Amino acid sequence: MTDYDKTAILNDVINIEKMLSEEDGKKVDVRLYLLWKDKKEMMFSYSELGIDIKNTFIKRWLHDYSNNDQVQEFSEFNVGMEKTDNLMFCKSDIFPLVQKYVKKTDLTNDPLQFVTDLTTVRPILNRVRGYCAHIYTDDDNVYLFGSTTTFNNLTKKTSLGMIGNVGKKEITKISDDDVMIGFNPKTTCYIHDDVCVIKNKKGFEDLFGLLEEYKKIAKETIKLFSKFPDFYQGIETIQNDLDKRPILYRSVVNFGKNKGIIGRVSQHLEKIAEIKSSNIFAEKYHDLEINDKGIVYNEKALPLLLSLLNEEPVRSIITGDEFVAEH
Repeated sequence: MTDYDKTAILNDVINIEKMLSEEDGKKVDVRLYLLWKDKKEMMFSYSELGIDIKNTFIKRWLHDYSNNDQVQEFSEFNVGMEKTDNLMFCKSDIFPLVQKYVKKTDLTNDPLQFVTDLTTVRPILNRVRGYCAHIYTDDDNVYLFGSTTTFNNLTKKTSLGMIGNVGKKEITKISDDDVMIGFNPKTTCYIHDDVCVIKNKKGFEDLFGLLEEYKKIAKETIKLFSKFPDFYQGIETIQNDLDKRPILYRSVVNFGKNKGIIGRVSQHLEKIAEIKSSNIFAEKYHDLEINDKGIVYNEKALPLLLSLLNEEPVRSIITGDEFVAEH
């Protein structure tokens, strides 16, 4: 995308803000869905809402994306980008699940692609991964996504004795049958037309299944180990080991952005030996096996190898590269 696209997105933010404030005279409404996992499929359960709760989701959008008096900064999203305080953006068709989730809320689907009430999800709140608030007028739609926090059924909190709501004049008891869920104040992203604007990178990656994208990128990085077979011994099994713990692909992507780090680390066996035997790191790297040629890789040591390549303070000690701590 170009700078023009960033300007267009900023203008779109301004237009959405006008829509939500009902400046154009069109009534804004909200439909809420809880998102939960059933095996590998993300399910949507529809929840009826009172007007006061509907307004909280509109306020969430305004708080996280409204232009206000300051010009928002935007960065184009990619899975290998560094952490940023800017809002991020991408086309909504770049990742398959983004558009799929929007289509699940389409009321013209036959049959409907969402559960029409909360009876199914209520007993399994631990599977809830977040929410989708469909904010709309007669001719415009914004899909706001965020995360949730779940609580145990109050009947399991016997140690508390009683939990009550504190009003202005009285305390009222919460029913023992109440099941609670919290909606985190910060949102994950929103989708409007063909653009997705992202507030929380990790939340976006988790919600829309981007581990597969990490896997694709990481496979190219992993190939670089084969250039140093004497140093990274037994590394041929790393692909299978990562497949067992796919969350670690994020770490591979992170150090893969530092070009040449695999080669540079392989030139500093003595420094690695010093780290392994030092008082500070000895316990952490106890299971990292080395010999007179290099690292003897095994599945148990996978996180330790990733740490050597990925954690800047450790990597700096090994390679002598300058490490600048984040403030």
